Amino acid sequence: GLDVLMSPLCDTLVDVLRPLYLKVVDVDQLCALAVILKGEVLEEQIELRGASLGAMRACVGMLLHEVQERLTFRAQMYIRDEIQAYAPSKEDLEYPQKLIS
Repeated sequence: GLDVLMSPLCDTLVDVLRPLYLKVVDVDQLCALAVILKGEVLEEQIELRGASLGAMRACVGMLLHEVQERLTFRAQMYIRDEIQAYAPSKEDLEYPQKLIS
């Protein structure tokens, strides 16, 4: 019943929110968003209200999945750009000398 009516609304909600979280490049912000969606929305609000918000479970689950995919992508980009491509400077290589002075 209600799930059938809510499905198009949930799809629209996900479509409207998608450009907003796709713009986020900060891994910490994406991680915080995933924690909020999973913990505060899915586990606290939807579980607490049970069947009355059951139709929203799929919608929030889809949002959470897409945010987690974005988080994985941004983490991979960070590793590629900041860790794998790291080229130490002369000062970086003189680190023990920095401790002495």
